[in-house]
Amino acid sequence: MSRKKLSGKAYKKRKRQIMRNRLFLIIIIIVIVVLAVNIFSLGNGDDSDNRFTRLIGTSEYDREDDEKNKRNNNIDVEYSEATDEKGWKANIEKAKKVNENASVILENIDRIPEDLLKMAGTNPQTIDFVAKFADTSIKYKLNYPNKIYKDVDYPYYIQWDQRWGYKEYGSGVIGSAGCAPTSLAMMLSGLLGYNITPDEIADIAINNGHVGDYGTGWDIYPFIAREYNLDIKELEIDKEALLTELDKGNPVIISVGPGTFTTVSHVMLIVGNDDNNNLKIYDPNNLGNSEKTWDFDSFKEEVKKMWAFSE
Repeated sequence: MSRKKLSGKAYKKRKRQIMRNRLFLIIIIIVIVVLAVNIFSLGNGDDSDNRFTRLIGTSEYDREDDEKNKRNNNIDVEYSEATDEKGWKANIEKAKKVNENASVILENIDRIPEDLLKMAGTNPQTIDFVAKFADTSIKYKLNYPNKIYKDVDYPYYIQWDQRWGYKEYGSGVIGSAGCAPTSLAMMLSGLLGYNITPDEIADIAINNGHVGDYGTGWDIYPFIAREYNLDIKELEIDKEALLTELDKGNPVIISVGPGTFTTVSHVMLIVGNDDNNNLKIYDPNNLGNSEKTWDFDSFKEEVKKMWAFSE
């Protein structure tokens, strides 16, 4: 059976029809792809809450699986108050019941610096971090939230996160001595809107002479403000002065002495306040302290300095 040959006009008409059909098919495909992308984006929720997700935390924090997080981070161990090596070792012995890495610390106790031994003996969450200092083959996951308060756009960092915690800093490492660069990194990341990590700030502090065996000098704060074109204001140690800056949306770096938060001097970031004017504090050394609010008057006598930052 022979195929009828199309005339020149019919052939051109058929060709135009085929081209229109192909163009229509391409448009349909593009529309489907765009719809699929939009649906996927909606499913992921508000991007502002996920801005730091790829950076913060060794692994994602799952609040629905809080019991697993407690086991991983050893926060269910009850420590006794300890101020010397004997007390620290006694607490680490307790931690052995829930974390075998506590045994690694005790077996290598002569190789572990005193500041790290103190960490493990006063904060059970740091057992894995200190154990890995002695045995780098240890693998563990540190579960903590990327961000604690949804109404303030600041990431939360723990100074002994293993991604930067072992970096040398002053007479120790960021994990034990890096509360200042960690607090500054949180403040800058939130205020400027892009990721800045504690090790980056530690490098700036070291390279510009703002850190020594004593820790981080207070002159780092105006220096960082100049480096990042920020305004800085040293505040009186006064609750109203602090709340005034927080009401403006300005984060405040606070330096405290021994007492409520640690047994040594410490630096933290205040990111806001609640309806009762209790403070939302990001403590880089303690997640538990960061997940509750604080009355300023309860630790006012321990405050040494306060600095407010703004763009």
